[in-house]
Amino acid sequence: MSVGVAVLGREVTFTMGAAAVAGVMTKNIDLSGSRIETGDDNSAGHAEALAKSGEDSGSITIEGLVKNYNLFASWFTNASRIYAFVFTFPDGSTLTQDYYMDTLSTGMPYAEGSTYSAGFSTSGAPVWVSGT
Repeated sequence: MSVGVAVLGREVTFTMGAAAVAGVMTKNIDLSGSRIETGDDNSAGHAEALAKSGEDSGSITIEGLVKNYNLFASWFTNASRIYAFVFTFPDGSTLTQDYYMDTLSTGMPYAEGSTYSAGFSTSGAPVWVSGT
């Protein structure tokens, strides 16, 4: 048993369009695949599934403190809202995939640091390379 072994969120880094995003505090990756039902009269009323997905998709959300306005500038000035993301994990594994920027929001409380949240959805196939 590996007592005390874990990965800290800050150890997982990423770039968006080959640039680091400032102020990131939380990164969430969600992956999903659509199930293809294959049950028939012979399955005796039990669900059965095809071994592969009908369609895979995913999303990323990032949240943090506003330290510059690069994300906001990209929302308003870029001709494309698709960005190449590269996540690097502590063991050297990488996840590379294009994502479309779906949402961008900010909070500006009176006496606290401004925050942001951005949501992205997949566009195209991912590339996973295992580390050590």
